[in-house]
Amino acid sequence: MCYGGRWTIEETFRTTKQHLGGEDPQSWVEPAPERAVMGAFLTYGLVWVWYLLTQGDHPRMIARPWYPTKTTPSFLDAIAALRTVVWTDRIYDETGRRPLSSKMAAELIPVLAEAG
Repeated sequence: MCYGGRWTIEETFRTTKQHLGGEDPQSWVEPAPERAVMGAFLTYGLVWVWYLLTQGDHPRMIARPWYPTKTTPSFLDAIAALRTVVWTDRIYDETGRRPLSSKMAAELIPVLAEAG
């Protein structure tokens, strides 16, 4: 039982290191490296909380041809959903101006969300 529970901890460490820069902070003066790593873990937690609160009932998942049986979202799915919201807000601001056509935005936003 303890060994099986360890998998989620290891997945959190791997994701935080690879996707949020927790492995190699660009700071060397104490206590900046520790703060940078803790910032990465805080970001990880906040992204998941946001995703579960906003997408919990209907999770968005990126369809991958090599994984057709995927049933649970990954951190990359959560961060792609957050990027979609951020880029949509940047393209369509509160004033209602639309610098891009709807068709262009519909193609561009998913690409921007999966990039990075």
